[in-house]
Amino acid sequence: MVELKSNDQAKKLGAIATFLDIPVTVSPQKSLNSSKGVIRSRDLRCCSEEDMVEELSGVTHARRIKVRRGEDKIQTDTVDLTFDSPKPPSRIRAGYLTLDVRPYVPLPMRCYKCQRYGHGKDRCNKPAAVCVRCGKGGHVERDCLADPHCVNCRGDHAASSKTCPKFLEEQAILRYKAEMAVRFSKPLRQLLLNSIKRFQPELLLVPSNLSFERSQQRSPRMAAEVPKIMSHTIILFLWRS
Repeated sequence: MVELKSNDQAKKLGAIATFLDIPVTVSPQKSLNSSKGVIRSRDLRCCSEEDMVEELSGVTHARRIKVRRGEDKIQTDTVDLTFDSPKPPSRIRAGYLTLDVRPYVPLPMRCYKCQRYGHGKDRCNKPAAVCVRCGKGGHVERDCLADPHCVNCRGDHAASSKTCPKFLEEQAILRYKAEMAVRFSKPLRQLLLNSIKRFQPELLLVPSNLSFERSQQRSPRMAAEVPKIMSHTIILFLWRS
C-alpha cells in the first residue's frame, strides 16, 4: 500500500503497468479514501437518499437520520453523507443551497458478548457471553434479577448505559478523531484521553442525547498536545497482475 499527497501523484502511479519488470495493477484503497460528514437542512426533506447521491458532488452514499417516537420512526433534517475523499469538505452545494458539513461522530463500538468497548462480538475472544445488566455469565438480560453492575467502570448501571464514564471516554475520543481527521495507535489514544481529562473534562460529562452540533468546541491546548496524523489525498494498493 502506498500513501500519496496529491491526485496528480495518484494519476501518475495509476498509469504504471510494471514495477521492477513485474506486471502490477494499481487501484485506490476504498476505505481509507472515503470519509463521512453530516448535513442538516429542512429544504432537503423532499429529497430521497438516492437523489442526494445522484445530485451532490463527491457523495457516494446518503442516509437520513431517523428518531423513534413511540412505535414510529420519524425522519429528521439530518443526513449522513459518505464522500469519495479521505476528508469531507467543509461545505457542499445542493442546488441553490450551500450547506455546512460537520464531522460524523460514530457511537462507540461495544461487544454484545463480553460488553467491552473496541470490538464487535464477531471478533471477541472471550469464551462465554456475560449479561449486559450485571456483568455475569449464564443468563441474558431479560432473565437477570441482579442489581446492575457495569463490567467497564464497575458502576451501578448496565454496561449499555450512555452515562457510563467509559462510554463517555470512548465518545470523546471518537469526537476528537472526527473533528481533527486523525488516525492514531493505542499509545497515542491514551495520550489523547489524558489530554481530554486535563484540558477538556467537560467532554466526559456530555449526555449522549445531546446533538453533536452542541458539543463542537474543543480546547486548542488539547489539540496541541496530540500529534496530528493527517490523511493524505489518496491511498493506493499495488499488487501483481
